[in-house]
Amino acid sequence: MDVRLEPWSESALDLLRGINTPQMRRHVGGPEPEEQLLARHRRYLAMPATGRGCMFAVLLGDEMVGSIAYHQRDWQGEQIYETGWNVLPPYQRRGIAFAAGTALITIVREVARQEAGRPARACDGRRTTRAIE
Repeated sequence: MDVRLEPWSESALDLLRGINTPQMRRHVGGPEPEEQLLARHRRYLAMPATGRGCMFAVLLGDEMVGSIAYHQRDWQGEQIYETGWNVLPPYQRRGIAFAAGTALITIVREVARQEAGRPARACDGRRTTRAIE
């Protein structure tokens, strides 16, 4: 299975719209209006500049089939990495989320080893991360 992660880009807006459905958003408050969706897209594009996280498109071959992200946050007085993901319904139950999660763990481990305060190089847009093949 050729699953890759690519940093979020303008071209991922259509993917975000595909995720913004009642079925996909039922546990997080339902679909968002277009203006909120566009604001979310802008936040995803801006994440790398914060140095605290990155959103990725999940690709199966050349097709965007989901998203996965990590970000740092405070939890009980410690810095932790939190993640979230989506896989479009036609691609669920194929191991894609597992493969994307495995690739993301590799990225987060790399980021965690970097010096404190440096931006995450894992989301600089110049590389893709290949998951399990």
